[in-house]
Amino acid sequence: MRAPEELSRSWPETARALEVALEERDEDGAARLVGALVARLDGAEDAGTAPEALDLLELLRRHRRLALVERLAEALLRTDAPPPAVHRHYAQALIERGALSAAVAVLDELVRGSDPAEVAEARGLLGRAHKEIFLTLASPLRRRAALERALEAYGSVYRADPTRLWHGTNTAALLLRAAREACPVAGVDDPQAAGLAIAADVAGRVAAGGGGSWAWAIGIESAVALGRIDDALALLRDQAQDAGAFALASLRRQLVRVWELRPDSPPGSLLLPPLEALLLTKQGAELSLTAAAPTSGAGFEKVFGAEGAQTQAWFEDLLRRCRAVARIDGPYARPVGTGFLLRGADLHPALPAVVLVTNAHVVPDAVAPEDAVVTFLGLGTPLPGLVVRRLLWSSPAGKLDTAVLEIDPPSGVDVNPVATRMPPLGASPPSRVYVVGHPMGSGAVRVTIRDNDLLDHDDTMVHYRAPTEPGSSGSPVFDDRWRVLAVHHRGLDAMPRLHGSGVYPANEGVQLGRIRADMAAELPRGEG
Repeated sequence: MRAPEELSRSWPETARALEVALEERDEDGAARLVGALVARLDGAEDAGTAPEALDLLELLRRHRRLALVERLAEALLRTDAPPPAVHRHYAQALIERGALSAAVAVLDELVRGSDPAEVAEARGLLGRAHKEIFLTLASPLRRRAALERALEAYGSVYRADPTRLWHGTNTAALLLRAAREACPVAGVDDPQAAGLAIAADVAGRVAAGGGGSWAWAIGIESAVALGRIDDALALLRDQAQDAGAFALASLRRQLVRVWELRPDSPPGSLLLPPLEALLLTKQGAELSLTAAAPTSGAGFEKVFGAEGAQTQAWFEDLLRRCRAVARIDGPYARPVGTGFLLRGADLHPALPAVVLVTNAHVVPDAVAPEDAVVTFLGLGTPLPGLVVRRLLWSSPAGKLDTAVLEIDPPSGVDVNPVATRMPPLGASPPSRVYVVGHPMGSGAVRVTIRDNDLLDHDDTMVHYRAPTEPGSSGSPVFDDRWRVLAVHHRGLDAMPRLHGSGVYPANEGVQLGRIRADMAAELPRGEG
């Protein structure tokens, strides 16, 4: 049942309440408010679309709550004659969750509309959907067809209005991608020359003040196309510092997936690491890292100035930590969790030099030690899966939920350092923690920085907002200097508070200090 006060709020009151919930990162509150709006829309006799609904869709989109955008837009589409903007928001939400064919069906109708601005926006989204299809497919013929559809969608808008620079830079990017792949494009004799000409035009318009709020990202892409990497780094330094996680992640995705930049060779080695380091300072950031490539100091210096060396060192510490985080699989390559390397003496003097730590509900509960396979995917070339030699110590899931395993550690991997104290509570801004692991069994090490506030701790557990997904069990929880604080073991929407009564949404890790104390009490100092 919806609370009566939620159903009875006016649209402006709901908008204010929703904005507060989003600003305070109250996911449950935001979902309840959207659910109440959907119920109101579905129960209304007059099923028109309130003008305020479009503002709410835009508010949700700005906060990257795209599942809620889709839910509200779906309800609005059931009203009488919803405006084109509702269809556009709905299509964008479908694209974000990978429902590309469904998005294309919506957008194919929308581009037949009569509002030139909405048609241009719809064509841009249609281009993006076909671009994603092109990048997904393996068949050469089908990829070419998707590429040409994307080029037509983007290019038609840019040709009609060359001030639409987002459409222009995507047209240039895809033409130059076609040239690199030697993929013919219907109606274009020389994709390389055509792409460079558009990139030069776009770069000139950005320099003259065009491009709006995305000018910095459009300018960086154009500079990459023209081989002007110093210009790209200058734009990243001068105009991208205040950009949010969504904008920075969108640019990185374009540079990696469309421009095919790599962190181990120029120009990617100059541009990607400082871009990723900047991204990791933003709330809402999520980044998958190979952790293999060394970074270039030149890029950091050009972007971060006097703080470049410090920022580079921080980022390289993260890469080293990623190398020491492993995915744990059961039989038939079934991912069951994450583990990480520690120096044995940091837990107990009798342990081997290096040990792997994970949750007991991963090993031995989900997979027996003799059946577990440990793979370090943060290395340049992942090693074949390692076997667990033996279970050295464990505490059951109902207690500390921790297992310490003996493996033959890979060479060239630094073990994770251990924090000597917990970060302070009540700091302003709040202390932050970072969870690094293999959520959903991912094939790359993922770092997520979204609502990473430290909430509370006692002498056993630590609570934090850092978001996690299945597969994160056993991940290391780091402080802001990449030192291990705890072993992540669960997250609940209604986690009992560590102090006082009540519950709150939180994730929970087991403090290494408590693990160390229990091991000292249970293990003789001379045996592992």
